[in-house]
Amino acid sequence: MDYTKPEIMFIPRAREDECLILASDGLWDVMSNEEACEVARRRILLWHKKNGAPPLAERGKGIDPASQAAADYLSCLPFKKEAKTTSL
Repeated sequence: MDYTKPEIMFIPRAREDECLILASDGLWDVMSNEEACEVARRRILLWHKKNGAPPLAERGKGIDPASQAAADYLSCLPFKKEAKTTSL
C-alpha cells in the first residue's frame, strides 16, 4: 500500500443520514464505522436531552451544537484509547 497518497472516497449523502464523521486514519485505526456512528449518535442524543433543540436563529447558520459536541468527543478518542502514562 502506498501511504504517500491519501485514500479518498466519494459517498452520496442520503436524507436519512444522521451525521457526517470526517476523521483521520487515527480514529479509524481504533474504531469501526459502526462504533464511531454509535458514539456520535449517543453524544447527539445526550446533547439534545440536556439542551433541547437548537434555537431557530442558530439552525439557519449551519451550526449544530450537538454535532459539534460529538465531533469534539470523537477527535479525542484516538488519544485517550491507547493513552499510557510515563513518569519522568
